[in-house]
Amino acid sequence: MRPIRTIGLAVTALLVLSACQTFNLAESGKPVSLAKSFSITPARDWNLHENGKIQIWTIDGPILQRMRVFNGIEDGKPLVEALSADQDKKPPVFETSMTPIEIRDLFVATIARVNQFNLKTGDLRPDSVAGESAVRFEYAYTDKNGVDKRGFVLATTRDDRLYLFDYEAVSLYYYDRYLDDAEQLLKSLRASAA
Repeated sequence: MRPIRTIGLAVTALLVLSACQTFNLAESGKPVSLAKSFSITPARDWNLHENGKIQIWTIDGPILQRMRVFNGIEDGKPLVEALSADQDKKPPVFETSMTPIEIRDLFVATIARVNQFNLKTGDLRPDSVAGESAVRFEYAYTDKNGVDKRGFVLATTRDDRLYLFDYEAVSLYYYDRYLDDAEQLLKSLRASAA
């Protein structure tokens, strides 16, 4: 019975969250700019929330499934300014000199500021974003509500800025259901003229 309870909690949380964020339709086939360095073209309709340098793409709601895009994070800036009630600690920041391992550690340290448990990451492997070199890794954790989640991160730098694409979903059902859609979003990335 735990999966039904877990989905019920996730749906309740989604309803609360949706009241706090405004999502707009990102229509199939229409490119969306990412900080003037990349564009992304969905093959199906998605819901899109933009907040500064962060975009959240979702089909069924960000609690269940989402692609989070960190657009052009500058040297000395965090991925997210505030993620937890503990505002006394400064969030970890991106540095242009970071190695791929340090970029993975930056992501892990950032999400560790939220209540999550049993966080595990996979090995780094080379990949590409719009023909430019990138790194990729998988991760899994249990959130504060006891929901198991899986995800992957694809990260690259361009013009000394970090672009990080984070697909995450509830492990049960949602991760596999939307994995191909998430991969399509990443394959649609195109570099914009500098």
